[in-house]
Amino acid sequence: MLWVCGFLLMSLLLPFQAAAAEVGSAVAAESSKSGVTMVAAGRFHSLALKEDGTVWAWGKDSLGNGTPYSSATPVQVKDLEEVVTVAAGGNHSLALKSDGTVWAWGQNEYGVLGEDPYKTSWRLTPVQVQGLSSVVAISANFSHNLALKSDGTVWAWGMNNAGQLGNGTTSDMYTSFYTPSQVQGLDSVIAVAAGPGTSLALKSDGTLWAWGGLVGDGTTESRSTPVQAQGLSSVVSFDAGDSRFVVKSDGTVWAWGWNGYGQLGDGTTTTRYTPVPLQELSSVAAFAADEWHSLALKSDGTVWEWGCNSKGEMCYESDIRTTPVQVQDLSSAVDIAAGFEHSLAVKSDGTVWAWGNNGYGQMGDAARTYHSTPIQVLGLGEPSPNTPEAPQWPAGNILSVTEATYNSVILNWVQAVDDTGIAGYRLYQDDLFLGNVTGTTYKVTGLKASTSYLFHLTAFDKSGNVSLPSPSLSVTTDTYTPQPEKAPLALNVKPGFYEVGSEVEVYVHAKDQQDLYAFLLKIGYDPAKLRLNHILLSKEFGVEGQSAVFSKNTSKAGLAGVSGSLLGSTTGRNGDVKSAVLKFTLLAKGSSEIVLNPGSSTADSKNQIRQLTEPVKLVISTSSIDFNGDGLIGLEDLVLISRKSGEVSGQTAGFDARYDINHDGVINVPDVQYVANKVASVAIVN
Repeated sequence: MLWVCGFLLMSLLLPFQAAAAEVGSAVAAESSKSGVTMVAAGRFHSLALKEDGTVWAWGKDSLGNGTPYSSATPVQVKDLEEVVTVAAGGNHSLALKSDGTVWAWGQNEYGVLGEDPYKTSWRLTPVQVQGLSSVVAISANFSHNLALKSDGTVWAWGMNNAGQLGNGTTSDMYTSFYTPSQVQGLDSVIAVAAGPGTSLALKSDGTLWAWGGLVGDGTTESRSTPVQAQGLSSVVSFDAGDSRFVVKSDGTVWAWGWNGYGQLGDGTTTTRYTPVPLQELSSVAAFAADEWHSLALKSDGTVWEWGCNSKGEMCYESDIRTTPVQVQDLSSAVDIAAGFEHSLAVKSDGTVWAWGNNGYGQMGDAARTYHSTPIQVLGLGEPSPNTPEAPQWPAGNILSVTEATYNSVILNWVQAVDDTGIAGYRLYQDDLFLGNVTGTTYKVTGLKASTSYLFHLTAFDKSGNVSLPSPSLSVTTDTYTPQPEKAPLALNVKPGFYEVGSEVEVYVHAKDQQDLYAFLLKIGYDPAKLRLNHILLSKEFGVEGQSAVFSKNTSKAGLAGVSGSLLGSTTGRNGDVKSAVLKFTLLAKGSSEIVLNPGSSTADSKNQIRQLTEPVKLVISTSSIDFNGDGLIGLEDLVLISRKSGEVSGQTAGFDARYDINHDGVINVPDVQYVANKVASVAIVN
């Protein structure tokens, strides 16, 4: 969505704000109580800006809270305050602070964070974009960003494959410009918008300028410097997705761009190279456009949608809407945002609502299921808790602790009171939303040892009314006392009769582990006694190239390095899981040793690593069957092993592993029968 900020622009914008003012003025007082002022949507994540200048994020990856994990409920972006505008790119985010600086976090593909992508691939918390100051507006797309300065100049950085940076050049997709540079030939700009491979700018005279791909000049050629969009003047609002939308001062709506999924809303799927009027839309206050779908916010607070209504990363003909349809169960909207497959809206009471694909939690409702109609984002923009209908806390202490360990606490609380009944509680840890809970007890895990935490609750009833926060409770976790840990890895061998020349399968197990996600094996063996033939990924762990990746290094005789990891959203493995299978040929009689060396390790999906500190050894006995040592396999050998039959490992003092030919821990009929067969075959040959 298009955003313009800064006191220096107010005089330029006054003639163009009548449509948007009709939405906002009537609800200003009520909205100011709620806290949320705007939203932004990226590829698989969402952002909300609160009135206090803090930024909140949910969905996949680009959350800025210091962790690489997704969250299905809003979490606060760290180290950001006094923010006036936010923008969401594909896998990154931007924030504009009141001092005119721009901050970025998330994935740094194409240098969109303002840093060399070959040196920095990711930022888990915001960093300042260097070379920018006095910025009054920002816009982000999947691969490039725009910033508008108070002097009316526009600056751009990121990918430039279609000339979308406006610096007079184009480059291949592997070349990025991570330092912001001024767009050539533009001044007196009052607003900007970045779309897929394209950029737009509105000048103070109401003209619209475009550069990159599909600039609206009637051609398919890319432009590396700005050109004026044909037939457009007196522009007051606009946005850029795969389709570009413009509202003129006379209230008419115009659009052009790619239209394969009906994103233009003109009743066709025909791509337009010059602006065409959209008769279906009127009284539009703002647009929000992304790659597959488009939104319009009307001055009456209703929201309209068209394009691809996909439920996953595929758009079928049945998903396409070529003309606008009203979003159901949504009214009094004052802001909108369009992501790749999801949409957001802020209502006049400050609540945030979302609909569409929710595979990464971008709905913010603590679930990951698709929603065709808007649902409320949890923990953001609650209505004012001071109304008489809101739940009330009884007097006295509310929260207490019944158990505290080095990494967890069990919280208990007194039930809130409400006329219509309590629907649940929202639990906060150090003012960060943990989730919705029911009942009056909850175990918080994943805490640090010897650390103090502050917890509080809000209660909400069946009508959606939210209480004031409960009194906070400070809890300090216990000191961590390390306990002897079992080795995370073990070796096991497939039972069988092992002679010189036999092939033996050795299994590497991850023992007693939860959420096994990756492993690293450092294997040693004696190449004079063993020849390593194959190293395979165990089917118990995953399928190579589909649910897991696998790599091996056998460049040094007697040593092997093996690693593997699950892919994407594959569920971690639990229990006694085979991770790898090694196949050896036995080259010599006697005992052969295979060793898992220290440094071998496993990791879970949260990158918690368990490392082997002592070697784990497996000894394989290669039987000669010539028990009497006369160089022949004969009756004496058969008698010797027959007399040993009936012995069980660990129970019989005289047990000798040499006679346990099939390695099953028992010297019994199968071992004796094996030698008898060998004796008989020798007799036939002789």
